Amino acid sequence: KDLWYNFTYDDPTWVPNTAFFGDARFGAEAGHAGKFTIVSKTRCQKKRISGGDPWSVYFQTGNNKLYPTPNDNDDGNYDYYFWAGKNKLSLDNTRIIGEGFPCGNYTAVAEYDGIPVYRWETAIRPSFTNRTETFIVGGAPTEGPYGVINTFIIQVNDSNGCNQWGEGDLDRLQVDFFGIYNFSATITPLGMGQYLVSYVPEVVGQYQVRTLMDGELIGGGQFCLQIHEGTSVYLDGFSSITVEELDGVGVSDIDMSFFELTIELWIMITSNSEGYLVFKGTPQEIDGSAYTKGYEMKLTPQSMSMSLYVGGGRIRTVSYTVAEPFEIQVWHHLAGVYNGTDSVFYLNGQMVASEQFEDKRRVEVNMYDHPLSIGYGFIGYIDDLRMWRVARDADEIAATRYCPPPTNMLDDMAAYFTFNEGTGNFTLGHSFECSTLALDCLMGESPQFEQQGFTVFTQGDLTQGVGAPNVEFSTFSRPDLHILAGDTQPEPAFRITARDYCGYEYRKGNVSFFTSTTNMYNLKYFDNNPPSGTVLPTLVNGEEVTRVLDTVPSVCPNMFSNIYTSNLTDITEVGTYYLDPKLDGMRMSEETFKIFVVPNAPRTFKLDELPGNEAASVAGVPRATFVQILDMYGNLVILPFKFTATMTLENRGYSMVYTVDGEDMIYSEETNTYTFFYTVGLEGEYTFELFGEGMETFSTTIMVESAPWQELQVVGGVPDEVARFEHSSVVYKDALYLFGGASRDKTYLNDIWVLQGADMESLSYKKNVFVTSPTGNMEDVTVEFTINTKELVDAGRIRPDCLDMNFVRPGDWAKPFFYVDPFPGCNTENTIIFVRIPKLDQGINNILCMYGNPNMASNPSHRPEMVFDFYEGFEPQEKGYVPFGKFDTHPPCGSEDEGNPEYVPITTTEQPFAGQNSLYFRWGKSYVMSAPMKEPMSQFKLRAWLWDSLSNESAHYVSPNYGECEMVNDGSKALLPDGYGPLEARSVAVGTFSLSNKMQYCVSSPWQRSGVQRSGNWHQFEVTSTLESTLNVSIDGQLVKFEEGSILMDKVLLSGGFGVDGRPHTGLQESHAFWDEISVLKLFPAAAISAPMNEDETNSVNMERMWRPAVALGEKPPPRYSHTALMWKDKMVVFGGERSAHSFGDVWMYHMEESKWEYIAPQGENSPLARFDHTAVIKDDTMIIYGGRSGKAILSDLWSFDLIKRNWTVLDEDVSVSGPRFGHSAALQTGTDQMYVFGGYVPEQGFSNDFFRCDVITGECQNMKTYCSSLPNTDPFPSALAPRYAHTSWADERFMYIFGGSDLSQVSKSGFSEVFRLPLDPDLKVGFAGCSWEEINVTGDALARYEHATAAGDGRLFVQGGHDRGTPDGSVYFHPVA
Repeated sequence: KDLWYNFTYDDPTWVPNTAFFGDARFGAEAGHAGKFTIVSKTRCQKKRISGGDPWSVYFQTGNNKLYPTPNDNDDGNYDYYFWAGKNKLSLDNTRIIGEGFPCGNYTAVAEYDGIPVYRWETAIRPSFTNRTETFIVGGAPTEGPYGVINTFIIQVNDSNGCNQWGEGDLDRLQVDFFGIYNFSATITPLGMGQYLVSYVPEVVGQYQVRTLMDGELIGGGQFCLQIHEGTSVYLDGFSSITVEELDGVGVSDIDMSFFELTIELWIMITSNSEGYLVFKGTPQEIDGSAYTKGYEMKLTPQSMSMSLYVGGGRIRTVSYTVAEPFEIQVWHHLAGVYNGTDSVFYLNGQMVASEQFEDKRRVEVNMYDHPLSIGYGFIGYIDDLRMWRVARDADEIAATRYCPPPTNMLDDMAAYFTFNEGTGNFTLGHSFECSTLALDCLMGESPQFEQQGFTVFTQGDLTQGVGAPNVEFSTFSRPDLHILAGDTQPEPAFRITARDYCGYEYRKGNVSFFTSTTNMYNLKYFDNNPPSGTVLPTLVNGEEVTRVLDTVPSVCPNMFSNIYTSNLTDITEVGTYYLDPKLDGMRMSEETFKIFVVPNAPRTFKLDELPGNEAASVAGVPRATFVQILDMYGNLVILPFKFTATMTLENRGYSMVYTVDGEDMIYSEETNTYTFFYTVGLEGEYTFELFGEGMETFSTTIMVESAPWQELQVVGGVPDEVARFEHSSVVYKDALYLFGGASRDKTYLNDIWVLQGADMESLSYKKNVFVTSPTGNMEDVTVEFTINTKELVDAGRIRPDCLDMNFVRPGDWAKPFFYVDPFPGCNTENTIIFVRIPKLDQGINNILCMYGNPNMASNPSHRPEMVFDFYEGFEPQEKGYVPFGKFDTHPPCGSEDEGNPEYVPITTTEQPFAGQNSLYFRWGKSYVMSAPMKEPMSQFKLRAWLWDSLSNESAHYVSPNYGECEMVNDGSKALLPDGYGPLEARSVAVGTFSLSNKMQYCVSSPWQRSGVQRSGNWHQFEVTSTLESTLNVSIDGQLVKFEEGSILMDKVLLSGGFGVDGRPHTGLQESHAFWDEISVLKLFPAAAISAPMNEDETNSVNMERMWRPAVALGEKPPPRYSHTALMWKDKMVVFGGERSAHSFGDVWMYHMEESKWEYIAPQGENSPLARFDHTAVIKDDTMIIYGGRSGKAILSDLWSFDLIKRNWTVLDEDVSVSGPRFGHSAALQTGTDQMYVFGGYVPEQGFSNDFFRCDVITGECQNMKTYCSSLPNTDPFPSALAPRYAHTSWADERFMYIFGGSDLSQVSKSGFSEVFRLPLDPDLKVGFAGCSWEEINVTGDALARYEHATAAGDGRLFVQGGHDRGTPDGSVYFHPVA
């Protein structure tokens, strides 16, 4: 019966047949949902088909039960759900929505109707480690003692709050300490995801702790930790500390069995007694006076001693006795040192006793174990006991007694006890035999620890120890060699890395310890006081400035960076400074650092006080303006800087803006001045402004005066061949080309003449210089004269350096060399000029000084070496210059030491009189230098400049005839005579010679005072052997010696540091001097004088400018006049003209680059009538012609000629608006299609002043008089703009100009002289700004012309030829145009 079962119906559950499904019944990983299923079955193993069974399941650990969530599926399946992990997360894992099953091992129990029927083991396992869920158990520590092991525990969790089970995260963890020194902790795994962090801080202080996993902070992993001073141990006279040896038997570390040792400790006596601070043995052995082998340090009320057993029954003792008992309640530092032969005792860092022994012996010990006893019999406190295996010296003991030993020194320790445990009955110590971290491998039973609130390392001596900043260990970073004034750079100029007396980082933030001083300095080469003592190049300090450095706080309170910085923002004056960093008043370095303060960013423009800027400008005349740039502190900016200048003319019915930048500016490194050049074409009052990035705009007004006509001065004069009329002219590449026309004899012409350099920069003024010579001379002669250059600079006519001048002889045009003497120099009322003239005629010679071109920053004719017969300025010129290459240096007479640098002076930039260099005779040296003349001369002027340092003893002089070591031919004595006294010499010298007189300059021979007091400055010495056969010696222009008779000059000799007898007299070498600007001029009978400025004339001179006939290859056009010629690209296009009543209608091109003519055969059937007295303009690639005459017919047609297709097109066969006319002018407005036609001869009207505008594309024309009369507020045509013909006009995009012409009346037979200007609108392609003509106010002589040729250059309107008072002329004049 029991073996049968009914399978037809759902029978009851048979528990033994229950089945389980799902891996989660055996556990799950945290962060995941777990599910398993119980399947109820009947006795016949059939799954139940209905629910309702009383199943329950729980996970149990200890007494804690956790129940999965059940779900009865009502089909015999019972599902159970749980969340693995403490924190149940949302589906997106972003938030906690409940609690789960914590990680751990569980026993799972399944009950049926309350009865446990199944049991199995399961587990909730942690998932991946999560850094942010990892934390410090119990929170981060906030304090701890130094010198002992401190610990905390890290708990490593996953993201679900589960502790990790293994040790796999050990290598991922790191704990770093940042404070007065940096170190890392040791990490040891404890299991269940816990790790023990152990660390032994060397020293007290605050630390920032960073607890990291994979280099990033764990939760709460950054915190501040205060390491405090710990404790000391108190001994009551009866108790002691007993430390057992490590090894049990035999020699060990605390046996101190070494040839060298040091025992040091701190004590505070509270009651005087006799005690053993250190004893190798037991207290019982001390009490029993037992004989022991080892060592001891003993203290009595009035003595201290150290005894060492060294074998053979010998004990070596050093002791110190005091008159009074040791002071109580005060910390004392004791140290005993033994080096094998000597024992030394130190008290508070000072040696107080020493003993020396004969032979070197080590400390010997008993072979059986003896403990170490500390403090037996002593009453008071003991702290920081150190027992070294080395003999420390006095400096080490004194310097480090307030410092804990760094970890890297522990290997030298036989024993080290900090007594910082604070609690308990044991003290722990370190030995070199210990394992790496251990400070606990030595252990001794200890009496009570005392928290004294005092640490010998920080509160003993406030100038030493931990926390006391120290110069020796702190470092100073060199400052940048160059810093900006005001030091606005983001990085500090320099920094001090501060460390304390023990070498640890100083982080207390007391900035008052850290200062720096600066002062500006200069080298002083002289003293204006009367000569006394030896004067060296000395340092002259400015006002000393002290500043306190700054630091920044750390993340922890009362903890600062150990970097102290300064930006030197208070140094605003450019110059060289000495920087002296200091720590607590002590210099950081023996070296004083030199820094160069350079200007800050450009801020303002400086124009006032610069010469030449106040002068008025003249239209068309090149003008220079001089600008210096200052920074925000008023320092001169010494590096090139880009800026822009604008000049704006307004209130004229139109505006004009001139812009100057880039190539139009020159920067002088010598003067730090910008010179920018401009030529303004219009007169009037301008607003002048300067702009630069980051700079304040400078604005002022400048008045530009009207310009005169200027004649182009031509080298070689004006040839008759260029005097012509009814010709044409064009400008190409700075040259003016003429073609055709008729000559004075009315010959028709077809030649081309070229004026080279017509449009090149030129000198704008000329001044007469008159040279009078009673004899004349066919050889080169240098003449000397003065010019008032100050009035020229003030008038804006010449550069302040006078380089924009040249000299010529009329008719010669060769450019002589010249030199502007640096004293008194340019921009003075008596500037001395030397000019080398090829020859002089007897009588008065006229020399022209051409000047005035601000663009001339250099001048190849300014060559002193070509002007003087001898010259040396010690400048590093580009011509392969060798320093003082014209001089030979000489060693002392009789010496063969020719190449010894001791006898060779140097060139230097320190103290030049002119230029950049001078010759330096150094202090402590002797020099003789001579330069031979090409030939001896008896009429000369020798000049030399000396900088006198005002030393009490000095011998620096120049001579034209001293011998070096032997007599010269005329019997004069040598510089270093042998057997002759100096009074016999005829030689001449001038300079300092303190053997004769210390207070005045002296002159020889014989040497005597000059009457001129010495002073520290440059002085000019001059020796002249005159044309009148006299000898004159002058100092700074004051005659100090005069004798009848000339002398013979064969050399220039410079001497320094020698007496006339060649012996090194005391002190003569103890001075220094500079020489510069040495010149010799051979004299010639001539006198020169320059004319004043009011007699100067405007001028246009370019030394390359001259006329020449042009090469003209190929077939030439027939001779003609009244034609037109225009520039198209690089070709001159010629059309029409007339010859002997024959009209031409041909087109020719002259190729400028090939110098070749080409006849242009027109294509197509249409062509205009041949003509002359017409006009032509070119628009792009098209030439447009209008009007003119053809035979007796006067034309009114308008044609265009395509210069590429070479065909004609008629635009209007009869321009009815303007009608027929000839002798008129036409000009095309640049950038437009508008041609403006003025004047000419009109049938039945005669000469006209009609004004028309024609569109050259459509051919439509407009009467501008009618148009203008319809406009309101329009001025009528000026009456001076009278009817005329044979005039010229020209236009650009802004203006139209009309000049000259005639109406053949008696009044205008010489031609009209007025120049008219009409403003045009550059933005309106078919219009102009108004109808208001301006008559330009031309200053100077009027220029009247008709039938002339006009061409436009760079801002200039050239007029050449034409009729001048009825006669053809060949001159070229120009007037500025806008």
